[in-house]
Amino acid sequence: MTVLSFNNWISENSRPTRKVTDLDTNRRYKDTRYEYELYQRFKRLIPRINQLPKKPDLNEWFIMMQNSDNEFYTLVITGALGQPDVRELWRDLTGRRSARMKKYNIDQHGK
Repeated sequence: MTVLSFNNWISENSRPTRKVTDLDTNRRYKDTRYEYELYQRFKRLIPRINQLPKKPDLNEWFIMMQNSDNEFYTLVITGALGQPDVRELWRDLTGRRSARMKKYNIDQHGK
């Protein structure tokens, strides 16, 4: 298992590309797929992230997610996640001010 830092991951050119039918030109989930598919896969991790002594920065969170969640690791290694998706997940799962899903007033436990 190779765990990548966020900066290495976004600059790595050897990552395989994914079919772009479900992704836009930036390899970001199209339209509402982020909200209804990608975010839904990982919102279960919010309580675990909230138990951390301090909120992780993007690179710390990216490494932690690869180490703790096989699904996230697989999406990173296969290139199925784009940089915008990772940044949006980080904001939403760590409760950052600009979190995309806050507009739905979703509570922190994803109920």
